[in-house]
Amino acid sequence: MDQTKVSIVRQDLTRRKELENELSELERTERRLPGLSSRSRELSGSLMLEDVEVAHFIQGRCVSLNKELCPLFFLRSKDISAYLASRAIDRNRTNSRLLKKILNIHEDTDDMVALYSYGATVTDRYWFKTSGSKLKYRDISFTEDYYCDVALKGEVLYYPKTPKLSPQLTLTGSYEKCWRRIRDEWWLYKRGSEDEIYSELLCAQIAKAMKIPTAEYEYEDGLIKTRNFADMYFFEPMSSIAGENDDYDNVFSALDRISQRFAKQYLKLIFFDAVVNNVDRHNENCGVMRDVDTGKVISLAPNFDNNLALISRSRTLNMDPSKDGFISLLLKFVRHNEKAKEYYYSMKLPQLDERKINSCLEKIVIKHPEIEITKYLMRRYSYLISKLQ
Repeated sequence: MDQTKVSIVRQDLTRRKELENELSELERTERRLPGLSSRSRELSGSLMLEDVEVAHFIQGRCVSLNKELCPLFFLRSKDISAYLASRAIDRNRTNSRLLKKILNIHEDTDDMVALYSYGATVTDRYWFKTSGSKLKYRDISFTEDYYCDVALKGEVLYYPKTPKLSPQLTLTGSYEKCWRRIRDEWWLYKRGSEDEIYSELLCAQIAKAMKIPTAEYEYEDGLIKTRNFADMYFFEPMSSIAGENDDYDNVFSALDRISQRFAKQYLKLIFFDAVVNNVDRHNENCGVMRDVDTGKVISLAPNFDNNLALISRSRTLNMDPSKDGFISLLLKFVRHNEKAKEYYYSMKLPQLDERKINSCLEKIVIKHPEIEITKYLMRRYSYLISKLQ
């Protein structure tokens, strides 16, 4: 008998057994798309922060609440249905309809759609645990980027027989986008026109130059991508604090009631928005960062989602900031809000000059008429400084 061949076969058999055990473990721990029980549908269960219960509901009625750790949403409204609905994928996105069709989800309401991912998101650690469930956070937290190509491009490149738990079902916003898992980090990929992507990239660089905390953006194969900034702390949208009303007065006052520091951070953010003409700052694309263990608000969230600023809507730039309606909205707010006026006049505003702008432009892989953009930004910045300092 050839002992060498025997040894090789034995090694192969050992390796096969190891692979079978590995496959068995993967199948055991595989996160499958949950079905919705009657208790889930009547919203009886607990809202969890990892494995800590922060609110309990009986048929959708809140019967207990941990005010320190619960979502800030519940300090305004104890409505679990509205909370879950706010976390569901936008039903108007073409690819969201395809995604739900592939996953055989035919729900009429957004709160039920969100429950197919336990109401969990990549940007925080809250989830809904149905009464009687023995699941732990480790059982429902996302580890794979299933259906990312469906959500982003409408491409069905992966169609498992058994639907898998997916972070795409709770990725909000009107643009086609997806979460991708790259080397144990979550990255958000988003589609857009070349001018929108250019504006997003440049705004991120301008924000960094002005020392405005901002998400990092990169260009990849005609798409924009950004690393998830909610890792050490988690993100809560401004709507949790200020509702849907995104008027400067309302958001500023809501933040000022929490901390003067956060209110001032917001004033710097909307100053930046006025410089880059980001008219799309609403209460879902700004927010606060919270500590996972204590629930305390740590800071305003980094700036993100500036794809509708600068040249995204028109390459014809209005060079006269005194006639700009968006700038006038900010100045009107400051004139009528004494506390905001006091804060603006007393604090040092973010700095910007031509050298910084040109340095930012050099880092953008997509090129546009840079001289016009430099003049445009400097005129807006100088005009705002003259009115606010």
